[in-house]
Amino acid sequence: MKTKKIMATIAVLSVFFLPPGALIINPALQGLAENFPHIPYTTVLLLATVPNIVATLFTIISGAVAGSRIKYKTLLIIACAFSVIGGTAPYFLNDFNLIMACRVVMGVGLGISVPLTNALVFKMFDDQKRASMLGIGSMILCAAGMIYMTVSGLVATVNVKYMWLIHLAGLIPLLLILLFFSEPEKTEPAKTENAAKGKDKIKIPIGIYLMSITFGLLFMLVNPVLLNMSSIVIGEGLGNAAIAGTILIMYKVGGMVGGAVFKKASQITGKYIIPVALVFQILGLGICNFANSIGMLMIGAALTGMAIFVNYPAITMEIGQIVPPAGIPIASGILMGAWNLGAFASTFYMGLLIQITGNTAPRYPIFMGMVFTMAIALIWLFVKMRKKPEIS
Repeated sequence: MKTKKIMATIAVLSVFFLPPGALIINPALQGLAENFPHIPYTTVLLLATVPNIVATLFTIISGAVAGSRIKYKTLLIIACAFSVIGGTAPYFLNDFNLIMACRVVMGVGLGISVPLTNALVFKMFDDQKRASMLGIGSMILCAAGMIYMTVSGLVATVNVKYMWLIHLAGLIPLLLILLFFSEPEKTEPAKTENAAKGKDKIKIPIGIYLMSITFGLLFMLVNPVLLNMSSIVIGEGLGNAAIAGTILIMYKVGGMVGGAVFKKASQITGKYIIPVALVFQILGLGICNFANSIGMLMIGAALTGMAIFVNYPAITMEIGQIVPPAGIPIASGILMGAWNLGAFASTFYMGLLIQITGNTAPRYPIFMGMVFTMAIALIWLFVKMRKKPEIS
């Protein structure tokens, strides 16, 4: 029985390897652009962002139906299959429009998978274990992103089309789900304790939307570090594209550290875990803005990644405290949808800063991100200080 539980846990955790699959394409974008010289480069970049946009919608849909209308196992299988098919099919294609359609299919798979892992962690584990499992999930997200981007960069130097085959890694969670995952007890559609009277259904608390929007904003403020690091390093003569890539890998390393220390950090800081993590985000953004050496940029990127991947499980835990169990899947879907929207909105955020200030320096959005994060940290701290302790 214990072995069965362990394998089911491994199967669920393996699904955390799916969302970072969207990053596989990033190191190969220049090579893809060269393969489609008649396509504007900005259009080629859509191959990287389209899965996130599509995933936003299907994340919310998946969260709404998971466990109540459609079995978790069914959704997990669909998510893995769509991710593998949509990710791998472009290897056999030469038409840009068909490749874009495949990226849409992949986005559907990623969107379906995202809320399921968090929801299953809450269903399968008690409070003592949830923090550990969510921390491990954050580590897996970061480790998978590092592995995918490193391997993609290597194989793209041989042949850019080989990059698509890396998506076959999605077969691993598919097989684990098929072999070892057992459907948890069915969740009935969310209702209030007055459900017996046939009255109101449970509504997702406004706090879920506020926390999700806040997390989306936090990632929007961090994303310029990822988008502009190459311009900073190369434009300021600090190094080449490989050096910029190494700095971005440190962002993922920091994220892994954040996932590893999350449980202990949450025990020490209690309800102030998020404001404390935001302090590290402010430090990371500040270093990335002011640093003039590769070493300091690495430290800044690592601190920034650590903060984001502490806040992700921390906000997930907060959501679990204010939403009924039946509402966990859709609440997780809203949170992850906000994360995807934050990534997508970051380019518009940077464009808006340029329009308002006329400042085109690649570090400027990072500086403003530091300022805005300070404001969010102070507001969050104020709210937490006013909130009365919850009785366990």
